[in-house]
Amino acid sequence: SDPRYARAYFNRGNVKGNLGRFEEELLDYDMAISLAPDMVEAYNNRAFTKTQLGRYAEALEDYKKFIKLADKSMKEYIDAAKTRIKELKKNINQSRFSTIRNKYLNF
Repeated sequence: SDPRYARAYFNRGNVKGNLGRFEEELLDYDMAISLAPDMVEAYNNRAFTKTQLGRYAEALEDYKKFIKLADKSMKEYIDAAKTRIKELKKNINQSRFSTIRNKYLNF
């Protein structure tokens, strides 16, 4: 559990994402974060991947963590994360509405 391996897991996660192996990508980001909890880019990438997989609530939490940890010099990335949070909240609300609607229409 050497924190120096966090970057290797992060990089491997990026490669797995490029190969379309998203669940494996998430595992690598999880490991990178467990080894280096302040690795802001891992939260950002993990949030993006979770969004792609439709795991909106989890992505929302990762984006919030990214914004909390990110350095002010990362303003462009922070602004993008804030925009994604707004989009995720819409998706979450739409998903909840669809679930409720389907529950009552398919009884």
